[in-house]
Amino acid sequence: MDRHEVTNKQFKQFVDSSGYQKPRYWKQPFVENGRTLSWEEAMSKFHDKTGRPGPSTWEIGNFLEGQADYPVTGVSWYEAAAYAEYAGKDLPTVYHWTNAALDYAISDIIPLSNFSGLLGSTFSRYQGMGSYGTYDMAGNAKEWCRNATANKRFILGGAWNEPSYMFNAPDAQSPFDRKPTYDFRCVKYLPGTTLPGAAAKSLSFTIRDVTKEKPVADKVFAVFKSLYRYDPSPLDSVLDPVEENSEFWKKQKVTFNAAYGNERMSAYVFLPKNATPPYQTVIFFPGSWAIYQRSSPGC
Repeated sequence: MDRHEVTNKQFKQFVDSSGYQKPRYWKQPFVENGRTLSWEEAMSKFHDKTGRPGPSTWEIGNFLEGQADYPVTGVSWYEAAAYAEYAGKDLPTVYHWTNAALDYAISDIIPLSNFSGLLGSTFSRYQGMGSYGTYDMAGNAKEWCRNATANKRFILGGAWNEPSYMFNAPDAQSPFDRKPTYDFRCVKYLPGTTLPGAAAKSLSFTIRDVTKEKPVADKVFAVFKSLYRYDPSPLDSVLDPVEENSEFWKKQKVTFNAAYGNERMSAYVFLPKNATPPYQTVIFFPGSWAIYQRSSPGC
């Protein structure tokens, strides 16, 4: 597997070699909404901001100045597959990608990866490394994988402008999508081996739409509600000294009795400096991804 995402400079070699004019690199049928497109129809979709062949983020057939070593974002799954063919490589299956990403070590990788909210960076800036020496599999740019799911293709790892939990959350998009956060890396399978057919098969991937769920009966809801019942008791809250660590707020830690055993809980209160009370309360409690964080500030 490539250590880094494919860069603008590498993809420019494909463009300059007339990669968009050579059908031998484009081996996958172009299927959109159940219809197979002709070569000419498909190629008309893969152009830059000025109408020339190339990623959607480019202009006049070239990447922006100073971004040679940036990931080549704005490419569709078809363009990624064509480049891999040109390079004598392949796109990774979701199994190979996940194994190399080491996503179960998220608490070690995320702090060193690009989920900064800033445009994808060069391959040498962030040091989040997978189990086999790969970089930027978490954040920076999302990476196309070989496998399909229905009429979409998997694209994994999350991007610089997404929540960090997207590192280990599956995603799939139209293979024609060319968002400025879409990139890829290539793999080369071991000589003399054959990729198992099952590894490249289409996978089932569904997302539960809670807006279509029907409410349970009142009696059933009452049972669920009872699971959260507790006996009111004194909180015995204790306020720590205020931390003046921001121009926007004052932070104060509050500890109080939990509703079980003899345990204490902690909460952090952020009071705005540029507003007047009464304040509107906003409660933030992290999702399941918090178990991978090193500390509460990381949430």
